[in-house]
Amino acid sequence: MSSSVEPAPPPLSGRVLWIGGSSGLALTFFEEVGLRCGETFVCTGAEQVQPASLRRLSEECEALDATDQRDPALQGARSRSLQYTKLDLTDAASVDMLFTHALPAIITRGDGGTASQIETLILGARAPLMSNDVAQHTAMLRHLGTLLDRAADHGVKRILHISSVAAVNHLRAQRGESEEDPLPPLDEYQGQAYDLYKRGCEDAITEACERRGLRHVHVRLSAVFSNDPSCIQVNAIASMARVGCYLPVLLDCNSSRNVCVALRLLLQRLEDEPERVRQVYYYTRPWGPPVPCTPPASPPPTCLLPACVPAVPCRALP
Repeated sequence: MSSSVEPAPPPLSGRVLWIGGSSGLALTFFEEVGLRCGETFVCTGAEQVQPASLRRLSEECEALDATDQRDPALQGARSRSLQYTKLDLTDAASVDMLFTHALPAIITRGDGGTASQIETLILGARAPLMSNDVAQHTAMLRHLGTLLDRAADHGVKRILHISSVAAVNHLRAQRGESEEDPLPPLDEYQGQAYDLYKRGCEDAITEACERRGLRHVHVRLSAVFSNDPSCIQVNAIASMARVGCYLPVLLDCNSSRNVCVALRLLLQRLEDEPERVRQVYYYTRPWGPPVPCTPPASPPPTCLLPACVPAVPCRALP
């Protein structure tokens, strides 16, 4: 019996700019999910030079391209590329120069393209998780609208915002929360700097995208752990083993690889079927056994993530 091999999914058509692309989640995306032949991702970070981990991944992309070119079916295909540039979201000049100076320099040097060919923007930058530096949060929020305006001016079409359950106050028990539920009043956040920052990000991104006509989606993640021993969530899980029974709200954790698979599917859906993408998704681990979601023949937008990753519902379950 002959077995048919499914064709490889097509690459994203335009370049992707990942703000905060030197993060642990971004590294997991490139290591575990990877770039398809023909894709270009440009990452930004606070580091002055490309971090060693991204440099290693960039070299691996070049090695894969060399292998692909030996395949007659792939000869002449556009290469995959992982590039880096510094961006300081707290600095107005750095934000202003991103699309006019920084991106054209590295993209033109890389493959002769232009900054206007960036079609998708992933927003994942944040202040340190435990930071109470209100001035830093305020500066980042102030320049976020400028960044999105510059992106729209240079042809960006869609925004994927890596948000957090903190945007709806992570100290409040979020059992049975729905994407349709309204955001809580700001006075319920009790001055929590990080939660207010994530809420402010969602508000600023929604306002700018609606004003400029950009497709956008917020993905509210619970805690994400990785295989990095220094990961704050890994340490938190270790602490919960000892003191979790005394906490009023348990920490909901998920694998960064699971999250990255969902992000890849969302990127593809935003490009291919944007009308089926909701503005907000929760991506959390359900309490109790995983409950697969069996979508109907024509799944509504709320089934996007469950249809693709059956064991992980897209919203918090009771």
